Amino acid sequence: MLLYRIAEEQFAGDLSGEGARRYGGRWNPKGVPMIYTAESVALAALEVLIRLSTPKHYCRVVYELPDSSTSETIPVAELPPDWLLPHPNARLIEIGKRWAQSKRSLLLRVPSAVVRGEGWNYLINPLHPRFSAVAIADIAPFEYDARLLRKSP
Repeated sequence: MLLYRIAEEQFAGDLSGEGARRYGGRWNPKGVPMIYTAESVALAALEVLIRLSTPKHYCRVVYELPDSSTSETIPVAELPPDWLLPHPNARLIEIGKRWAQSKRSLLLRVPSAVVRGEGWNYLINPLHPRFSAVAIADIAPFEYDARLLRKSP
């Protein structure tokens, strides 16, 4: 199984989930490590673009996981009505925290808020006993098309 992330160049090779642990995210509180990935490069790029304020040097990171990796899915129907609101959303953070700390599965498949539940993101749990099976298969420079970065007048 291949998963994708767009990461700032200096963090592209990080497999620790340290950034999410330090700052928290949509699906985790500060203190809980997590790696946010997507099912495609395009979705990974959108997930970063939505919060991009200034151009930076990015890389496309490809993660390789065994096809037998354990996973769980959070269906849209089971999410709270306000799940699309910008984070922090305490209910989503609690779902992710409980999942990560339970170590039940290596992956949590969650709907993308950026494309309104039409795509899937995957959270990788660095706390899971099988986390050592996660590998970075490739890192390459990634540039956004300048037209995506233009601000409307």
